[in-house]
Amino acid sequence: MSPLSLILGFLPLIAFSVLSGRVADNGAAWAAAVACAIAVVLLVVKWTWPPKMVDAFQALVFGVIAVVGFVGGQDIDAWLFDWAIGLTTLTLGVLILLFLPVMPFTEQYARESVPKQY
Repeated sequence: MSPLSLILGFLPLIAFSVLSGRVADNGAAWAAAVACAIAVVLLVVKWTWPPKMVDAFQALVFGVIAVVGFVGGQDIDAWLFDWAIGLTTLTLGVLILLFLPVMPFTEQYARESVPKQY
C-alpha cells in the first residue's frame, strides 16, 4: 500500500480542517467547497471503478456542508464554524466502522499497489 495514496485520500479532510479555522463570513462553507473540489479532483485523477469509498464520501459530505453553509444564514454559519470539523470526522469514522465488516477502507488502497496479473 502506498502511503502517499492514503495521505491523498485524506487530503480533503486535512484541507477542510486547516481552512475552516479562518474567521470570516461563510468560512466553513468556503473550506467545504475547497475540500469538495479537492475530493472531486482526486476522484477524476485517480479514476477507478468503483471509486474509493473515502473519496466519494468526502466529496458528498463536503458538498452538502458547502451548500448548507452558503444557503443558511448567520446562525448556520456560526454553527458550522463550531461543529463542522467534528461532524465531518464523526461521519467519516461512522462510515469506516459501518463498512468494516464488508470491506475495510484500506483494502481499496492496498489493491492499487498490487501489480495486475495478465
